[in-house]
Amino acid sequence: MDLIDLSQKQLKPVLGVSDYKVLGSFGILHQGKLSRKVLAIEVNEANERGIRSLADYNRQNPGAVDEII
Repeated sequence: MDLIDLSQKQLKPVLGVSDYKVLGSFGILHQGKLSRKVLAIEVNEANERGIRSLADYNRQNPGAVDEII
């Protein structure tokens, strides 16, 4: 399972620990195996931007999730 960080701020240090708000997940087939991806945003950024759901994120960033998928 992989976490896809949708945060826009780059304040996190490499190998640092952060709290994330999970917005959704999806699975893809890669070389015949199911790979799960979790879409999340850093909690403080989510609160600052008023993002409580994937729909909120999509309203602020139209097409971004589709591009990732």
